[in-house]
Amino acid sequence: MATRRGSKSTKRIRTQSAAADELGITARQLRNWEQEDWFPDGGRTKSGYDIALIRQAQESLGKKGSELREAAVALKMRTGEAKLERELVEVQRKQLILKREQGELVPRRAVELFASTVLTELGDWCDQLPDLLAAVVPARARKDLRKRITDELNRRREQLATRLSERAMAADLQLVDQESST
Repeated sequence: MATRRGSKSTKRIRTQSAAADELGITARQLRNWEQEDWFPDGGRTKSGYDIALIRQAQESLGKKGSELREAAVALKMRTGEAKLERELVEVQRKQLILKREQGELVPRRAVELFASTVLTELGDWCDQLPDLLAAVVPARARKDLRKRITDELNRRREQLATRLSERAMAADLQLVDQESST
């Protein structure tokens, strides 16, 4: 082994795994290095590992750390990111449940069922309206009245459908903008 000695004033790291982390290698790689001729004599003592001395020897000989270490660190980062994503989704789910329990959030199915029922019944009433009005006007005006009212109701339904479609698209765009800004 080399004859270099570590100085008493340098900071030592007591555990092999902590020293390996500091050097950016695996604990196994550090164990392997300890068996090699280039590893400094004072690199490991009873009081721990002299990181500065090991790093100096490592750099002077061009020794590199384990590629597996880099892959492990990258995998650990990706795993941590995925865990944070799952936790974020869970927090958002709990916030929605809380809003629903506090009455701030109405279940979509209930709103859609209500709107569908009201609009269907209103449509049925509008379909009957020409006949209801025709019953109270003189016979000679009934046919013309039915046609005019039916045409007007159909025109207004088309306008309403167009407006609702435009509002739904605007709401969708607004929702997309909000999601992309968060």
